[in-house]
Amino acid sequence: MATEEEWAKLGVEFKVVTEEMVPDVLDHLNTSFFPDEPIFRSLGITLDNSSFLKSEYRGSLLDGTSIAAVNPEGRIMAVRVGNIIRSGCSSWFILKMYNVFKHLPCLMPTTWNVFIKLADRVGYQSYEQFSKLGIQTLYEDKAVSSARWHGVKGLGTELIRWS
Repeated sequence: MATEEEWAKLGVEFKVVTEEMVPDVLDHLNTSFFPDEPIFRSLGITLDNSSFLKSEYRGSLLDGTSIAAVNPEGRIMAVRVGNIIRSGCSSWFILKMYNVFKHLPCLMPTTWNVFIKLADRVGYQSYEQFSKLGIQTLYEDKAVSSARWHGVKGLGTELIRWS
């Protein structure tokens, strides 16, 4: 496990994503995450063609819990996107909407229906974890992505450790 000073010698600084960084992080995700992420790639979903997804990621980035690795010029090298979810009204509403879309697929575009069916099949529903685990708060990971251009090994692992 490298220290912050050792990472700095490699030209890496870890930062909590700020509002000013959001456009650059979204660009990074569009070039270094979505083209290689198997589910989104196979469904043809990107931030450019899904305003819902772009809004979801932007909201997560503004949560103050996403971490980026930047080079000395401030260019995004890698990022971990996630957000804190709390039990309560909003999670109840989202869970109910998920169930509506799951049972009334005509309300969603075909690609999102496939995504919902896949999430249901693998048992992915973070909001169900509140009652299942008896918790009030959880961190929901949305993406871990490292650009190929920088050549620094271990950034994704380190971002997970930092967050």
